[in-house]
Amino acid sequence: MSKKILKEEKVNLENKIEEDSTQDFNSKMTIFYSPKTGKIAHVPDGKQDMDYFAEDKDDFNYEFLVVEKDLYIKNNPEKFIVQDGEVRLKLNPELDKYNVAR
Repeated sequence: MSKKILKEEKVNLENKIEEDSTQDFNSKMTIFYSPKTGKIAHVPDGKQDMDYFAEDKDDFNYEFLVVEKDLYIKNNPEKFIVQDGEVRLKLNPELDKYNVAR
C-alpha cells in the first residue's frame, strides 16, 4: 500500500497547481523591456520569465520585471519605460509648455 500512496503522491505533486498561481495571475504582471532603451515590449499577466516566448525566447534580448498589476501601464506601455529597475512615465517634450493640473 505504501508504494501506491507514493505513486499517487508523485502524480499529485507533478500535477499540482500552486494555490498562489491564480492570485498571482490576477494581481501581478510581467514587464518585458529592452535593457538598452528601457522600451516596454510586452506586458503579460502573472509572473512570467523568458519561457513566455516558448521556442522564440532565444530570438529576444529582453529583461523583465514582475510588478503589481497596474492596468494603466498594461494598457499604455508606450507611455512608460523601465529605468534603473523601475517603471517610469516617459516625459513628452511637446507637453512641457503646459502647466499640470493638481
